[in-house]
Amino acid sequence: MFRKFRERLLGRRDISLRPMKQGAGWLQSTLPPTFSPSQIDVSGVRIRAEQTGRLGEQPLWEGYSEVKDYPYATSGNRTSEQVRTAEDMGAFYAWLVSRRRPDMIVEFGTAFGISGMFWLTGLALAGGRGRLFTYEPNLIWADIAESNLRAISDRFTLTRGIFEECAAATLAEASVDIAFIDAIHTSDFVYAQYDKLKPYLKADALVLFDDVDFSPDMGECWRDLAYRPEIVSSYQLGDRVGLVELGGSRP
Repeated sequence: MFRKFRERLLGRRDISLRPMKQGAGWLQSTLPPTFSPSQIDVSGVRIRAEQTGRLGEQPLWEGYSEVKDYPYATSGNRTSEQVRTAEDMGAFYAWLVSRRRPDMIVEFGTAFGISGMFWLTGLALAGGRGRLFTYEPNLIWADIAESNLRAISDRFTLTRGIFEECAAATLAEASVDIAFIDAIHTSDFVYAQYDKLKPYLKADALVLFDDVDFSPDMGECWRDLAYRPEIVSSYQLGDRVGLVELGGSRP
């Protein structure tokens, strides 16, 4: 069991990119049937992630205690390895950014900054002036994340707070190319966050939803989102992540 967990973190598995809603667009013309993590060098992220893991357990954000009917404990501590993006998926994020060449990526929540480091790796590969905007209300986790992100790049803005309360002060409408929703994994929160995000998305934006296999509730939420009318195409990345492309044009 430990070996399999270790392999998941180290990214030794190809990721299946399974189409759900199929329509002509950027994703359909760009995504292969499977992605091999060996295509992208994320060794810098791996080193920082291993260092972060050695910090041990850190307290959860107190706001979790207000979440109703959550399938897991909403108090206590977590290690970075319990909440981090696995390396195979992180390599895909970096590859996606290198191909898409976005001006702006938005993610929430930041956690310990592991996923953010993958996004920043992709921005470095893409060149240009792209920037990551990331949101984390847990001040202890945010301090650790900032150190991690800065080790990879300075092309980020880390906001200590929740996206819902901070978006209007930090983002312009129709400015976001790629968004990553990775905060509280219940349909009530994800639907509300997606609705809050919509005004800031470009017409042809990509949106990723983490932990779509977190619970039956999240599975149903993802299947609903994947076939929404505004979605041109949708893909499930392995078992855990959903990816959609909004309607719009892109040269």
